[in-house]
Amino acid sequence: MTALLLLRPSFASEQTAVTSGKLIVILDYSMSMKITGRSQEQLALGRGRQVLEWPDVKEALDRLQKERQDRVVIYQGAEDIRKYDPASEADGKRTDIASGCTRC
Repeated sequence: MTALLLLRPSFASEQTAVTSGKLIVILDYSMSMKITGRSQEQLALGRGRQVLEWPDVKEALDRLQKERQDRVVIYQGAEDIRKYDPASEADGKRTDIASGCTRC
């Protein structure tokens, strides 16, 4: 018994603690997103939609959900916030970023 106390055996376990989180993505859905950019062919809103469809981005979001058990939620926002609907049009009157700002 004394020998065991002096040697202090320890048992280590290599387990990774997985803590889940949430990634919130908000796309601007105000009418200003319909203004054409430098290329004049693509709207800013279309560009945002395209980024979400890129294979690397889809893979990264899937990996977050599967490996890290993070929840990925996508919203569209202007003066209000709604669940993302890729088929909807940008019809918001303004991007309401500073509505709660008292010093603006």
